Amino acid sequence: MTRVNFFLYILYFFSLILKIKCLENFSTPEECLRPCTNSTKPKICYYEFTVEYYPAVNDACELCKPSTTQGLLNYPTCQCILVDGVERTVFSVNRMVPGPNIQICKNDYVVIDVLNNAEGIGVSLHYHGLFQNNYQYYDGVPYVTQCPIQGFTKFRYQFKVKQSGTYFWHSHVQTHRLDGQYGAFIIRDLSENEPNINLYDEDKPDHVIIISDWMHYLSTERWPGLKVHNGQSADNILINGRGKWTFDNKTTTNVDYETFYVDKGKKYRFRLINSFTTVCLAQFTIEGHSLKIIAQDGSHVLPQDVDTIITSAGERVDFIINAMENKKSYWIQVRGLGECEEKKVQQFAILKYNGDRQDEDTEQPDYVDGLEQGIIYNPLVVDCDNENDSSICPSSFKTAEEFDTDIVNLKPDYQFILPFYFHYYEKETNYDNIFTTNKTHYPEFFVTNTAVTLVSLFDGVIFKTASAPPLTENEGFDYTCDKSNFKNCKPPECSCTNIKKIKLNSIVELILYDKVVQPLTIHPFHLHGHKFHVLDMGQFLEKRSINNSDITEILNNHKKKLEKQMYNLPPAKDTVLVPQSGWVILRFRANNPGFWLFHCHLDWHSTTGMQLIFQIGGQTDLPPIPDGFPTCGNFIPSINPID
Repeated sequence: MTRVNFFLYILYFFSLILKIKCLENFSTPEECLRPCTNSTKPKICYYEFTVEYYPAVNDACELCKPSTTQGLLNYPTCQCILVDGVERTVFSVNRMVPGPNIQICKNDYVVIDVLNNAEGIGVSLHYHGLFQNNYQYYDGVPYVTQCPIQGFTKFRYQFKVKQSGTYFWHSHVQTHRLDGQYGAFIIRDLSENEPNINLYDEDKPDHVIIISDWMHYLSTERWPGLKVHNGQSADNILINGRGKWTFDNKTTTNVDYETFYVDKGKKYRFRLINSFTTVCLAQFTIEGHSLKIIAQDGSHVLPQDVDTIITSAGERVDFIINAMENKKSYWIQVRGLGECEEKKVQQFAILKYNGDRQDEDTEQPDYVDGLEQGIIYNPLVVDCDNENDSSICPSSFKTAEEFDTDIVNLKPDYQFILPFYFHYYEKETNYDNIFTTNKTHYPEFFVTNTAVTLVSLFDGVIFKTASAPPLTENEGFDYTCDKSNFKNCKPPECSCTNIKKIKLNSIVELILYDKVVQPLTIHPFHLHGHKFHVLDMGQFLEKRSINNSDITEILNNHKKKLEKQMYNLPPAKDTVLVPQSGWVILRFRANNPGFWLFHCHLDWHSTTGMQLIFQIGGQTDLPPIPDGFPTCGNFIPSINPID
């Protein structure tokens, strides 16, 4: 053996020892799910995610049935995916739907190795609501913060978690979330840092409720949409990945409802996560129990009691129930609203008191005559300045966290007035704009449930995805554009990568409004890398469109409220539902450098243009790009014929 070879052998040997030592320092998901106390030391929490196409209700279900707590494990004890008992292909993580729960303590370091076993399909995972400060390269947005993870390759996400609350992870590629790529991400803190800790007795790992809409076929069958079998409406709703389905012949699938257990006399914290993808909203009610809301989107609020919670895609709500009723089982009803109303889409779970007497259970409610709604959180018809005893707006809550008062007391450094709307393509007038031959441009569009062909605009622009992530590969590229680049243009020409540059630590004000109302459609917007404070929200009930005079009215009322200091401790959120024919006013401190997506969280809308990017700070404000970070982009070399 030569001296060089011997040296390389020794180097390889010690690298193996170092790798083994590092693996020894990793903690399993089961070890990371623990009480978070003063004596709790931060852990390195390791997860392996394998993404693949996989059949639900397959032969594995002849061998076993998954337990309701299987999601707390990184690897399934049973590879049967039941969903609602209807056979279909899913796009799963670790052969589970939803994928593995991540439940950790604040200040843990998370390592997630994602292996893409789907040939020819790029994937990525986003950690919804996590700031990723100093870990901007792991936000998981393809062509913004990273390249998609290609088939049969592995990508490592790693970051320290510096916040607490209820979050979730999900695919950020097209509509993969709707096919099963999502899971809970729960971060617990020390009890002394929980302002509402004295209101409940237990915060159990299995009291996480993640609801999702569900189709009985791969979502790509409805992308961009069909003319006859049109629309993207959900067939069903799943609660923690399961539920029942009733066929046209009135037979029902043999799937147990998700069940949550409580002891009489105790108060429990529940964490509700909405992982919807379609335009349906979710109405959540527990029979015979009021819900005391203590957090929105992972941020603590002063508690308020409601009976029904309405959420849209990406929103999370933490609530407390007081288990003081008779020992029996109570229905949990999730009704789909909006487009889901026509099909009467709903699902059930069970709140079960330990020691319950089975013969005392009540009859299952139906869709029309459902559980009593009582006081509604996030109502569809809003008048937040004049709330009555039947509803409460998200903006009406008060933050229970430390608040930067400059956000409301100082004039914002930037104000963006952002309309969102659809442009309709009609056969009689402008089909040739998207379907004419002899063009090299093939515009995005999608087909609604009324067979209308349209495209989405945000700030007057159809967002165009870049060919490479501006976070890592922006030198030599000029991505910046906005609506000023398009004077009197008509879609699909108004298309570019809309990036708004903002100086670090600036105060930013956003006014979002539903410019042209689409029936049964309400838009939730999500901001990456930050939380915003919801100052105000409202609605023009009799209008189908909002014009400049309406915006002037909104701004004048906003100015009066600022002068009267009416924005007292506004709540923080990262996802907000803009009322139909309505508006919201948001402010945030742009204190996290990077390229952060701001988008509608309904995938057909965002993918066809309803998104933009905030560039916060400059390249010198960012941490170094990780060594060996994957690159992508166009390959157009000069043409050199070879003989």
